[in-house]
Amino acid sequence: MNRTKQLIDDTLELKESSDPNLEKSIASIDTVAQSAWELVDTGNSELRITDQFNIECDTERTSRLLENLFRNAVEHNDGPVVIRIGIHHTMTQTTRGKTETAFFVSDDGCGIPKEKRDTVFELGETESRTGTGLGLAIVNRVADAHGWNLRIIESPDGGAKFIFNHVDIQ
Repeated sequence: MNRTKQLIDDTLELKESSDPNLEKSIASIDTVAQSAWELVDTGNSELRITDQFNIECDTERTSRLLENLFRNAVEHNDGPVVIRIGIHHTMTQTTRGKTETAFFVSDDGCGIPKEKRDTVFELGETESRTGTGLGLAIVNRVADAHGWNLRIIESPDGGAKFIFNHVDIQ
């Protein structure tokens, strides 16, 4: 019964996450992340905000995006993980204007193999027997609704690093 409820909740969330009508405001990443963290059973895992910054976003959907990333990191690793959020610094050709247009969410878990990084956002894609396979699809759709580009690389700690580009960081 619990799995059925989770599947229904995730399906509804997937539908809502694709809606292009966003209620954007300026929000502290720390506030949004802490709010999302409280909604996930994180066990002994730890959240570290490495940079303080504000982003223009739909805070409710961004919170859901973070919840799904946190849940994914915790559930797909055997022990506690450290999850970090910060500004992803990119190289730029220009000397004018702001250059911080990306942030990251990373963990020190087992990571996502390079050959699977293109498929993890597909509906139903999961390696968990209890997962719905919709969590990262929701993350991708929320990013798309905001106009953010999303990619995955290996984190410096060997886990997964999700990078969100084209974000209005303030």
